[in-house]
Amino acid sequence: MNVSMKDIAEKLGVSVATVSRAFNNDDKVKEETRKKVKRLASKLDYVPSYSAQALKNRKTNLIAVLIPRINSPYYSEITHFIKEKSKEANFDVILCSTGLKTEVEEKYEFMLKSGQVDGAIFVTYSQQYQKLMDNLLDRGVPVVYIAPKITRGQVKYPVVSFDLENSFYRLIELLIKNGHKKIGFAGPPDHKYSAFNSVLESFKLKKHEEFYYILESDFFDLGYKFGDKLARNPNKPTALVCSNDELAISIMQALKENGIKTPGDISITGVDNITMSKVCAPSLTTIDIPLDKMAYKAANFLLDILNERDIPQHEKLITYPSELIIRESIADLNK
Repeated sequence: MNVSMKDIAEKLGVSVATVSRAFNNDDKVKEETRKKVKRLASKLDYVPSYSAQALKNRKTNLIAVLIPRINSPYYSEITHFIKEKSKEANFDVILCSTGLKTEVEEKYEFMLKSGQVDGAIFVTYSQQYQKLMDNLLDRGVPVVYIAPKITRGQVKYPVVSFDLENSFYRLIELLIKNGHKKIGFAGPPDHKYSAFNSVLESFKLKKHEEFYYILESDFFDLGYKFGDKLARNPNKPTALVCSNDELAISIMQALKENGIKTPGDISITGVDNITMSKVCAPSLTTIDIPLDKMAYKAANFLLDILNERDIPQHEKLITYPSELIIRESIADLNK
């Protein structure tokens, strides 16, 4: 037997509207009545249709967070902070991990366009999502983007960004001061590689392109395989700048298992300052990206839009500075 709100209302001698308000914890309904409604609903095995309520109210109280992959400390940490801020405003988060696969993105695009969520936060370094975000914007779906540093001319929706170049400058300056001349890079050819290259050129340091290891991704397993290969190569840089901490830690582990010491034989640095970078051995010199501030700002941007608060155009781009964190993984070759 299918039980409806009307059945509960008739059994309790109240209106259907009262039953509906009771399920929504409306203050207009007395606590005693609310308990009676929920007690009877439980007894009759009735579950309110929140999807129907969402269609009626045009609101789901759900936010989608799209990330390339879930098994990444960077993405898991930033998602955690978004969930914290969203929860304060009574919004739940649906995590959408795309793997940068077109068919998965198309599935999520349908979900976003069909009104199953109220808005979306995109967290990615890839430009692959640009078309999808533009399409959603055209359909009136609120979108916020957490991205690397971009120019103001590109802003179509609120963007939370970060600037790496200043910290890369301090990092390269430190490595040179510590006697490093053969400085390499490991990671995908993305914005981090571009920032590293730009800073290296500003020091007029000789490029050792044989130490530029352009990898398909910066995943842990690929980093470990690369580290194993690097350990067997007699021609190594004295310092290796990695595109993220996950990659740096996996390379250090592979080198260690092959008898190559960090920082004794090779200095290694990362980017992101994930929790693991503080506790690995040796602790990792890295560039801190303020994930908590970025996540909170992105969530606030989206909540402002959903609450119909106007965001002036000049406030739609927020760029946070990064910071060099010096730990144990860099050797001073002058000593």
